[in-house]
Amino acid sequence: MNARFKVMVSSESGSPRVTTLTLKPGQKVRHHQCHRTDEGYRREVNSWCYLGHGLVVWSVYVEEKDCDGLYEYAYLNSCHLMDLRAHAYEDLEGEVQGGWPKWVSEKVHTRDHTAERAGY
Repeated sequence: MNARFKVMVSSESGSPRVTTLTLKPGQKVRHHQCHRTDEGYRREVNSWCYLGHGLVVWSVYVEEKDCDGLYEYAYLNSCHLMDLRAHAYEDLEGEVQGGWPKWVSEKVHTRDHTAERAGY
């Protein structure tokens, strides 16, 4: 059975875009984006992997550099196949829209390079 679910990714212009992914067991998809900001840059890498035994894993890595220095964070989420369409929301017109995964955060890693150098 394939895993089919909605994700929000940024387009080249930086605006969010909803797309639907379909993954076969063992398949992995990766989305990478890097753009300049007013003070530096922001790089984001998202990857989704269907492990094949009822679990989809989504990993995110973000690196930002601005006038305050380099900051990184990463997190790992998982969602059971049965919960890939578990969350619903109400849009601006009051219509119920469904089909968003119920992600469970597994691990979070943050690193502020400037704070580390300052001894915090």
